[in-house]
Amino acid sequence: MNREELPQSPQLVDDAHGKQLTGANVRGPAQPLGSRAYALPVELLAYVFLLGYDHGFDPHRPFKRRELEPDSNWEVVVSHVCSHWRSVALDTPQLWTDIRLRKLNHLERGAEFVKRSRKAPLDILVDTVSPEEYDEAEPGSLLGIKEFDTAFKVAIDHTERWRSLIVKVCDLPCKGRARANLRDCPPIPKLETLQLWHVQQWEDTNNMLNATVIPPIPILNDYVPSLLNASLVGVNLAYDKTSYLKGLRQLELALHSHNCRPTSAEFEGILRDCPELERLSLHYSGPQVDQTHEGGQVRLERLRELSLVNMDLEVLQHVVRRVAMPNLLSLELDLPEMPDAGGLDFTPVVDYLAMATAPAFPSLEHLSVNALACSKESWTSWLPTLPHLKTLELDFSEGRLPHGFFDPLCAPAESVPMPSAPAPAPAGSPPPLSPGSGSPPRSVSPSSPAGMSSMNPSPVLPNVPTPQALLPNLEELKTKGLESSHLIRFAAFRRSADVCVPKFLVHIKSVDPDTDALEASHEVKYFGLEDVVDEEEEEEYSEEEGEDEGGQAGGEDEDAEYSDDDAGHAPADSQSGSPVVVMDSAIYKLGPPLRL
Repeated sequence: MNREELPQSPQLVDDAHGKQLTGANVRGPAQPLGSRAYALPVELLAYVFLLGYDHGFDPHRPFKRRELEPDSNWEVVVSHVCSHWRSVALDTPQLWTDIRLRKLNHLERGAEFVKRSRKAPLDILVDTVSPEEYDEAEPGSLLGIKEFDTAFKVAIDHTERWRSLIVKVCDLPCKGRARANLRDCPPIPKLETLQLWHVQQWEDTNNMLNATVIPPIPILNDYVPSLLNASLVGVNLAYDKTSYLKGLRQLELALHSHNCRPTSAEFEGILRDCPELERLSLHYSGPQVDQTHEGGQVRLERLRELSLVNMDLEVLQHVVRRVAMPNLLSLELDLPEMPDAGGLDFTPVVDYLAMATAPAFPSLEHLSVNALACSKESWTSWLPTLPHLKTLELDFSEGRLPHGFFDPLCAPAESVPMPSAPAPAPAGSPPPLSPGSGSPPRSVSPSSPAGMSSMNPSPVLPNVPTPQALLPNLEELKTKGLESSHLIRFAAFRRSADVCVPKFLVHIKSVDPDTDALEASHEVKYFGLEDVVDEEEEEEYSEEEGEDEGGQAGGEDEDAEYSDDDAGHAPADSQSGSPVVVMDSAIYKLGPPLRL
């Protein structure tokens, strides 16, 4: 595009806060045309612009989005430095593909971005608020039912270019309009990521049941051939008419009351149609368990990550018995005790994992336990079946895990009781399928892990055998709510077993001699509200920090994964009054799950 062809209406471009930019904001050349800046090839300058552009989209965590809205959009900034940069920016369609529709003044900006993106794939976010929040906000600052169709109109005429679509609603009218728009939309050949999000504060469970008893209408058409990532948060589908839920790589199901869940046959059918599935996340969701269903076990050979949060015992048992995950590498458990479930905990599930004729997760390398209501004996018996574990995360804060769960990690493996018989399967369950054979390893020689090197090992006295430790390949321990004296005890035992753990991640630094001693002999990092560690830990803070009103999304996570301000609320438990809070695709429970 020549400078003479530059658009004459730059006032259509808004910055991140909706401020209109006029022609006066576009600077002319700061230097003569012969300067080095103009000697830079246009293609290279455009490449630099794209390097600086961050649309908040991570292909590995497609449901997670950047938490904070920047002071200004990168694409807008570079297009207002000088006329030459503006020409290059406007001629780079990939800079304008992030269409975030959260505020009224985003509608005009979004329409202009769609034009500038030309034929490039689009990342679409439509984010509305509840009627209460809409009424309390300044007029025109947020989107509600009045603006919903207008907002969707910005994107609906370009479905052939959708790469990702996230729709968030907090009330039934907006949910109805979203379903209507998606029911009648044209084919979406390039859509890779779909997240549908509906969570609101219900006055009581009866209101919720009455609202969800109506069967959902089918949405989308059969031509969504590129879909890889699907997330349904508080949204149910006509599961018998979801041919597009095939060939997925990532699947998230969250916050579904019993009547909104797929049947056992439908749930297993979806998984069978996704043999390449790599990540599965279930948060107070899963199938409607039917013990009379006689379907065979589903094998997910490619599954690498599994997240189980606030599950019902019956549903969790069904999942671990019916779905074989022989190559699972990462497991997240957040399974607190459910007071309204008659005191039931998850001991039967952990017993099954420990007592199976072969390890359920023989390749597991990462285990994160934010909460696990089970007996200490079951937990202790499970650990020997995880000899390849490299990283372990444990949360002892606020009683989420009993401190006794740490004791087996500081004791010789010989002292750990081992299971002698497999747990009985419920009626109708097929026999468990697991790779390999034999029983879980009872002990592992300290010299067996390849590549393990000890750090400052203590000398072993003559004729005194070296103790054998559980989790001999452990390389990193991350803890919260655990005193440094426990960590020193753990480090000393691992040193005596000649299998030191080189790296510790600790929540909030303590000032005491034990902490000093740990830092002197190991690599210790800290995470928490006041500290920022490396990039791998950034999601820890996003779960606790607030989000500005215009978070990036057009792009998870989800994980981990978020915006506190655009959190939605499910019904409070009728007895405890504890609400469910949803933060994008990372959903956190403030109390016992709602029982329906």
